[in-house]
Amino acid sequence: MFKNYLTIAFRSLKSNLGFSLINIFGLAIGMAATILIALWVNNEVGYDRFHQNVNQIYVAFNKSLFEGEMRIWRSTPSPLAPALKQEFPEVKYAVRVDYNQKHLAEYQGKKLQADGYNADPDFLKIFSFPLLSGNVNDCLAGNDHLIVTETFARKLFGTADVVGKLIKLDNKYDFTIGGVLKDMPANTRFTADFIAPWAFLQRQYGPDRQLWGNNSIRTYVQLLPNTNLESFNRKVSDITIRHSNQEEDNRVFMYPMKDYYLQGTFKNGKLEGGHIEIVRLFTVVACFILLIACINFMNLSTARGDKRAKEVGVRKAIGALKQALIGQFLLESVLIAAMAGALGLLAAQLALPYFNQLIQTQLAMPYANGWFIAGVIGFILITGLLAGCYPALYLSSFKAVAVLKGAHRKVSALITPRKVLVVTQFTFAVVMIVSTIIIRRQIQYAQDRDNGYEQASLVYVSFSGDIEKNKQLIKSELINSGAASAVSVTSSNMVSGDSNTWGVEWQGKPTGSKITFDRMATLGDFGKTMKLKFISGRDIDPAKFPTDSTACLINESAMRIMNFKNPIGQLVENEGLKWHIVGVFKDFVWQSPFEAMSPMLVTGPTMDWSNCIQIRLNPNQSVSASLQKAEAVFKKYNPAFPVTLSFVDQEYQHKFAEQQRTGKLAGIFALLTILISCLGLFGLAAYMAASRTKEIGVRKVLGASVANVTALISVEFLKPILLSVALATPIAWIMMYRWLQNYSYRMQIEWWVFAVGGFMAVVIALLTVSYQSVKAAVANPVKSLRSE
Repeated sequence: MFKNYLTIAFRSLKSNLGFSLINIFGLAIGMAATILIALWVNNEVGYDRFHQNVNQIYVAFNKSLFEGEMRIWRSTPSPLAPALKQEFPEVKYAVRVDYNQKHLAEYQGKKLQADGYNADPDFLKIFSFPLLSGNVNDCLAGNDHLIVTETFARKLFGTADVVGKLIKLDNKYDFTIGGVLKDMPANTRFTADFIAPWAFLQRQYGPDRQLWGNNSIRTYVQLLPNTNLESFNRKVSDITIRHSNQEEDNRVFMYPMKDYYLQGTFKNGKLEGGHIEIVRLFTVVACFILLIACINFMNLSTARGDKRAKEVGVRKAIGALKQALIGQFLLESVLIAAMAGALGLLAAQLALPYFNQLIQTQLAMPYANGWFIAGVIGFILITGLLAGCYPALYLSSFKAVAVLKGAHRKVSALITPRKVLVVTQFTFAVVMIVSTIIIRRQIQYAQDRDNGYEQASLVYVSFSGDIEKNKQLIKSELINSGAASAVSVTSSNMVSGDSNTWGVEWQGKPTGSKITFDRMATLGDFGKTMKLKFISGRDIDPAKFPTDSTACLINESAMRIMNFKNPIGQLVENEGLKWHIVGVFKDFVWQSPFEAMSPMLVTGPTMDWSNCIQIRLNPNQSVSASLQKAEAVFKKYNPAFPVTLSFVDQEYQHKFAEQQRTGKLAGIFALLTILISCLGLFGLAAYMAASRTKEIGVRKVLGASVANVTALISVEFLKPILLSVALATPIAWIMMYRWLQNYSYRMQIEWWVFAVGGFMAVVIALLTVSYQSVKAAVANPVKSLRSE
């Protein structure tokens, strides 16, 4: 029986080759998109969840009240991890990890730029990153052993067998390779070329000062099994307060690492989701794309139902049961789904490199994984059954007598399942179109924001090697050589947004208030180099004004918070030092361009924690000429290191990367949705044109023109499309309104966006049905009426 069903299925596909190809192509598009999204979702859901003891691993967070708002952040003080390990028996391991930093690695004259972390020795006891060689217990021992990844070892040494070999960092720090890590997966926050011991920081910057008020590193803890988290958090809460002698009022708590990536966003002390919202959104998108592809299959299958009606009637007349017919039609749909699945898998594989480039990760098809193969087979079966269930029930429900008399057609109903399916398809399509427009406009809105300084021809070089000790010589020679018109040595570049403090005091500050200030330090010429717009006062210039060693600048947001009517000359205290204000500049974007401006303090050279040189290139010559001169200066004073000049305007654009990826993905999925929906609409147009052949013939005989007939058929499709627009408008508005609430600096949703989305849907729909409309309109009425 199965062989007979299979034979009939292949004959049916062959006899309706055009419709079959459209069915297969539509399903393949939907399945390919779903496979790609499923790969990404699986990667995101598994982010840092592959560690053996993941259920006992926690991230330390801080929380404190700021102006009545409970804020939560993940940076912690350096002494926290050792104190946790020493004071709480529930803690099995506690490690510190600093932020990823760039270093120059050298082996036998070969030099490579490398990214690396510093971590405590128990790092590999908490996290399950497998060692290809080396011992977990001593690979980070002392202050002169580090571990490298397999790929980096092959790049620098030419082999992965490197345990015991010597490597030099930053042209002066010698290390012995203590172990080789298998390359870290893409879905972890610890991607790096090497991991150095925590003691390396002391070799670089001197002994750890044990500052409980300096929150600048990450702390990870592994608790013993069966530890009650709520109880532990109550015990550990006041550890910072106790160790800082009440000078700090931050509370500490542990948060599960397995939830940190997906659900690590807090607002006023309450969990507000996080990246999980994007994952859920695209999971829904994948389900809808697949559903639309299935709807497309249903429409096309039922549209050609008339051609199979007599087959059903004859088979029923000779004794075929309804269940047998349903099985036959479901087998056909599963067969088509299998063909579409193979094509979709091929399409997904071909598109994967471009998809990886778009989402900035490295996904791969795990063909060797049995669960993946089983999942693909199950996916094909479910898709085939989902797509085929309605056509199978529809076609098998024909009455034999009615079919053989030709009285089974019902096309005049106001609401039919087929029209409902088309409305569903285009509702989702319009939602995707509108969402794409709004996302792109929000990005453009933030990009058009006045950033407060001049980015063109502004570059920076981060400290490495001998730059720090030669910074003043480099500054002077950059100007004297004609490479730059202004230079400022600063603690951060203009796009990093990497430092803030709540320890700013001034006269008149409300008692007990806690306000976060962005913070930067400069050795002078900050405003001149950045071309800031000063509201009052002047720039910091120690060469001209020796007292500027304790001078500071504030932005206009700080001036408003401090409530200074005349801020020039006022004293501000920070880090135990008193600074006098010499200038107030207009706010500039240092953090996210989608957020509100923060108050900012820029201090003078007394507190020198410089980390980069910012350069305003000479406007009187070409950029390339200025860069050549600048590179020559850095090579002169820092010959062992490559020169890396970063353009501020290019780095600034990286702040939009995540939103731009979301916008591109939304646009691609909108295009796929429209394409699949149009195939469904094409099927409906074919069905209606075929079912009204005689009516059209009569109208033409009675004098109707081609234009009249074309309009008659096309107008029939405007009703479901306009209904789709009406349904999609509130859905899209609610979705995008909620999405925009994530940004303090956001656009207003305007009515014309929905008009444009609806107009595009109507135009696309009319263009889709026009072929069938014109084809039916120009057909010879003699042929359509011959049987009468």
